[in-house]
Amino acid sequence: MQLFKKTNQSLSCLFLVLVLVILAPAAIAYGDVSINGSIPGMQNVSTSGPCGWIVGFYNFALIAAGLLAFGSIVYGGLRYATSQGNPQAQSDGRSWIWSALIGTLLLAGAYVILYTVNPSLVTCQLPNVSKVGVAVGTTAAPPSTPAPSALAPGQCAGGPCQTLPSQWCQDSAKTHCGASAAMVAVVSCIAQHDPNFRVTEAMPPTDPHLDPAHNDGCAIDVSVGSGCSGIQPFENAAQACGEGPNNVLNEYADAKCPGAKSFATTKGNNIHLDIPHGTGGC
Repeated sequence: MQLFKKTNQSLSCLFLVLVLVILAPAAIAYGDVSINGSIPGMQNVSTSGPCGWIVGFYNFALIAAGLLAFGSIVYGGLRYATSQGNPQAQSDGRSWIWSALIGTLLLAGAYVILYTVNPSLVTCQLPNVSKVGVAVGTTAAPPSTPAPSALAPGQCAGGPCQTLPSQWCQDSAKTHCGASAAMVAVVSCIAQHDPNFRVTEAMPPTDPHLDPAHNDGCAIDVSVGSGCSGIQPFENAAQACGEGPNNVLNEYADAKCPGAKSFATTKGNNIHLDIPHGTGGC
């Protein structure tokens, strides 16, 4: 019965220590503590933050547990050895020894189990809390291009309008597929690097635009198949084909894609692509 009581006491103490060790990092994750002190087992532990003290306390607890276990075994052994002819005292001595051994086994076993499940469970590391920014659409001025000249029907900058490849543009009442020869060349080049896009506005435009390049075949709008994650590959492909950062504008403001811009006539969920001024008659 006494052995059972002492075992329960050991388990209760161990449970309390584990609760403190688990909850302490969460309780102090948002603060930084600097405390000066001298505790056995902490000579080689940094005390500049909470984790240093948690590790130091654990080392101190190991030393204390080892001393207590050793003392309990010595006491139990002496009591057992000096109680010949007294079964009650001998039983009490044995219970002290068994309690010390069980407590030491539980302390070591807890570490072994946690390390076996996941080694990071025995490593004190506070979460890195940083500010979270939310990307929202911003209003910006459209790219600066010269006013378009009066063009005859079927004419684009630099000559007759060309037809964009049908793989990336389907002519319909909502989308026309005309463009300047320079734009057709850029679109064909981009398709070799990143074919995952579709032209949604070309020449002649079906919607009003602030950028006059839409009116001479030097600008188009495209959508990328994979949403926000497809913007960067398309921009990289466009820059590889000679397009500058100011000629490729992310207008996915409705989807709140990072870096999106919106204008007065922007419908959103597309990328604006235009030819650099002075290229191919644009």
